[in-house]
Amino acid sequence: ASDYPYGTQPSSLFASLRTARMAGLDDAQLHAMLGGSARRIAAGEEALPLSPPRGPQDVSHPLTFARIHQYLSMATPLLWTRQADTIGVLGLALNACDERANGHREDTERIRELLGVARDLWRVFPEAEDEDERTRTARLAFRLLHLANITAVTSAA
Repeated sequence: ASDYPYGTQPSSLFASLRTARMAGLDDAQLHAMLGGSARRIAAGEEALPLSPPRGPQDVSHPLTFARIHQYLSMATPLLWTRQADTIGVLGLALNACDERANGHREDTERIRELLGVARDLWRVFPEAEDEDERTRTARLAFRLLHLANITAVTSAA
C-alpha cells in the first residue's frame, strides 16, 4: 500500500476515494489504504501481505468528461499563474456540463456547481485588498477547480 494522504484536504481524500473505487478496492482494502495499514504498524502488528496491483488495464470516460478534463487542464496553469481566463476555458468546461452525461448527470451538475463558484472567485481575486487575501481566494478557486477535475476523471467511480 502507498502512504496516504497526498496533497491537501478535501481534494486528497476525494481523489483517493474515487480512484480506489475505480480500481475496485473493497471496503476492507479501502480501510487499509486510509489508515488501517499505518494503524497496524503503529500497534506493532505485522503488515498485511502485499496485494497485486488493482484496477483496470484501460480507463474509458464519456466524451463529455474527457472534454471537461481537458478544459480544466488548460485552466489550471492560468489559475496557478494568476492570469485571467481570457481564452474562456472555464466557460467551455461549464458548457460541456450541459452535454449528454451518459447516465452521469449528477456528476455534471456537481462539476457545474464547483466550476461556477471557482469562476466567481477567479474573477474577483485580482481585486482583493491585500496579497494574503488574493492568495487565499486563488487557492480556494484552484481547490474547487481540482475537485471538479477529480469528479470528471473519476466519473465511473
